[in-house]
Amino acid sequence: WIIAAMLGVGLITVVARWAPWRATPPRDAVRVEASIGADASLAADQGPAVVPSPDGTLLAFVAQKGNGAAQVFVRRVDHLDAAALSGTENARNPFFSPDGQWIGFFADGKLKKISVSGGAAITLCDSPIGRGASWGGDGTIVFQPSNTGTGSNLGMVLLGVPAVGGQPHAVTTRQEGEANERWPQVLPGNRAVLYTAPQSAGSYADANVSVQTMSTHERKILVRGGYFGRYVPSGHLLYLHDATMFAAPFDVDRLELTGPPVPVLERVTVNTTIGSGQFAVGDNGTLAYLTG
Repeated sequence: WIIAAMLGVGLITVVARWAPWRATPPRDAVRVEASIGADASLAADQGPAVVPSPDGTLLAFVAQKGNGAAQVFVRRVDHLDAAALSGTENARNPFFSPDGQWIGFFADGKLKKISVSGGAAITLCDSPIGRGASWGGDGTIVFQPSNTGTGSNLGMVLLGVPAVGGQPHAVTTRQEGEANERWPQVLPGNRAVLYTAPQSAGSYADANVSVQTMSTHERKILVRGGYFGRYVPSGHLLYLHDATMFAAPFDVDRLELTGPPVPVLERVTVNTTIGSGQFAVGDNGTLAYLTG
């Protein structure tokens, strides 16, 4: 557990400076510290504890009040208060649906979802622990259930499950030199997925950020010595190395980097034991992160 009541929010429109073909002039990045709006401690021991909605108007975060169980809270960025979502006890690793109307999360050995306005939490499938999930535009949630499962390989590759629930199925294959595959992000068009893969389990400081196609399982290693890769709408790949965030131009159609990486943010909270980083990006360019 990391006890924290503040999180940094920055506009990653700064990367627009590296896009000379854009007609509109780039805006300066704006960085502010924002209270989470709840008398609670963030649960930042696994994946990102705080995620912005796709349109950047809502923050979802996992926090614990007192000795109670961690829950998913939601807070509109134009409001000061946050509301807990009942039925999300013991939650971790929240993530939004593409339309911003649902929040997925892991809890009690299950992958679940709940409406942003509250209501009953819906169980989608079994998933002990959970090392990342991404809700694709085709209605499939790609996730990683850690090194568990009924088969020897299920906990090593990325799985998919319909957003309405069902039986998980493998969407990637483990490639040579990969101990496992974690922290997925479905790319636009739903034909490929980003992920982090170490050469040995439990050591992610020098892992690789790779991309694999859904249909043919063709893999490309994009970054060697990085982890927790994330594609952002500006056309860049973000990843972490030594608690520093780097950005490199990325062609999402050809699935390859088109330029060298540049450091853009320092002192990001990381966990190199499981390969995660405490940051998430909305489609509107809002970057929410924890310093550490």
